[in-house]
Formats: sequence, structure tokens, C-alpha cells
Amino acid sequence: MADPIFYLSKELLRYVRAIHRLKGNRTADAAFLEDVPASEADKRAEHLSVNYLALESMAKIADYYRNVLQDGNGDVAVCAVKISQFNAAGKKCGVDLQFDVNNSSWSFGGPRGRREVAYKHRPVPNNKGFRSDSHCGVEFIRVLDAFGRSKFARQLGGRRFHVDRGSGGLTRDIKAKRER
Repeated sequence: MADPIFYLSKELLRYVRAIHRLKGNRTADAAFLEDVPASEADKRAEHLSVNYLALESMAKIADYYRNVLQDGNGDVAVCAVKISQFNAAGKKCGVDLQFDVNNSSWSFGGPRGRREVAYKHRPVPNNKGFRSDSHCGVEFIRVLDAFGRSKFARQLGGRRFHVDRGSGGLTRDIKAKRER
């Protein structure tokens, strides 16, 4: 599969943890900070994990989150953000984002002065027995310092999230897939 083109009007989904779900189905700013495992807290994440809605349906992405991040149970909250909104937030934080017409991709000024890909397709072939063909990374967070990352998160926080109620657990098809 060729790398997808990240058009301004397309949406990326961000998983919203229960602790980041505010009243009125609004996301906390922290929902847009990268997830760094406690053992790696001193290391900077290289991308913000999102899923590209143009590659998989919201229901399929929510099922993946439910099964991988919530042990197959509960409602899943996802926040849909347009690429143009990610770009605007990045630019407000000082990221030099440009569209490269030759490669049909967004790029940013990397730490060594070279242009780097701003959005990267990062499919997950197997995570706890499940796959995510739409997983992508917002790569330009690498050039933001701690203050820039929190400013970026504040720009995106407060948006409404969608709740997927799912089937309340693992479906028969998923159970069968795991047994294979």
C-alpha cells in the first residue's frame, strides 16, 4: 500500500483516555500530549499517535482501541481533528510546516535543518493480536520543547470527542481471529 496523502480536510483520530474526558464530551488538553511509558519518561516520544480516518472507519479504529488499550471492554472516546487544525496548532507553536508538491506530503524543519515528513503512516501489524492499518504519527512534535508541547496540546484541547459504545466486549469474529 502506498503512503496516504494527508489532505487538509481529512481527519485524524486521537484516543481519549477516561481521565482526559471532561464534561460535555470535551477533551482535556492532556489528551494531545504524547503517551510516554513511565519507564521511558526521560525519553522524548518521536510522534503523537493518531489514526487516519481516510484509511479505516471510526468504528474499526474504536474497536482496535477498545481491544488493545481497554482489554476489550467499555466505551471508547475518540477525538477527530482535521489535519488543517493540527497544522494551525503546530504553526502557532513555531513549527515551520510546508506542503511539498513534488512528494504530495507535509514537511517541517527538523532539528538539523533538514526537511522531515510531518505526518507519517505507521501501520501496526500486530499489537496484542490486533492490527491497525490506519495508525499514523504526527511527527513534528519532535521539534517542540516541553513548553511548546503543552502549548500545542492547549491549542487542540477542549474539542468534542465521539463515544463508541461497541459491543461491550470482544466480538465473536475477534475471538475467532485470536484463536487462529
